[in-house]
Amino acid sequence: MPIKELREKYGNVKYSQALNRAIREEAPGGEAFLNALALAGKYRYSSPQMAQIWDEMTVAHKAMQDYVARLYDLKTTRGDEQK
Repeated sequence: MPIKELREKYGNVKYSQALNRAIREEAPGGEAFLNALALAGKYRYSSPQMAQIWDEMTVAHKAMQDYVARLYDLKTTRGDEQK
């Protein structure tokens, strides 16, 4: 049922899109972080430093997805419900 709540609130979109919409709205600094992640992704192959920044930001993105998953009582960011 939590997945249904998430999709009802953020639209009937792919699960990953719903998670990102929730990050933008509910995670502190989520909007700015996702904008920066998109920019880092665009330039991740331009230098070793940008590749490192991209790698570190993807770890932070996973943590934000986990934060949203906990808010909606999901076991994982794949959408498995907690038992």
